[in-house]
Amino acid sequence: MDQPRMALVSPAGKIITGTLERLSGRAIIVPGSARKCEGGGVEFEYEGSTDVFWEEQHTVTRDGELVFLDAEGDDYLEGELRLVPAESLEGESA
Repeated sequence: MDQPRMALVSPAGKIITGTLERLSGRAIIVPGSARKCEGGGVEFEYEGSTDVFWEEQHTVTRDGELVFLDAEGDDYLEGELRLVPAESLEGESA
């Protein structure tokens, strides 16, 4: 027998759209834009893109539980979520 399709929702009934992820990247500097600051250090301009290091991606945990997000960016721990039949959410926006 096929298992019913289920969806995750927050305690308030908001649809969960994903997990909170952490990763690293390299923000590209405009070549030749670096200059020395008066007080030390350097300034530069960003080119506008970032190379993401996907191999370093990991799902965030808090207190040993996965962290989930709704479409508005509110976060919830795994233990706070409910499983509901996906068809009960059809027509609702995430």
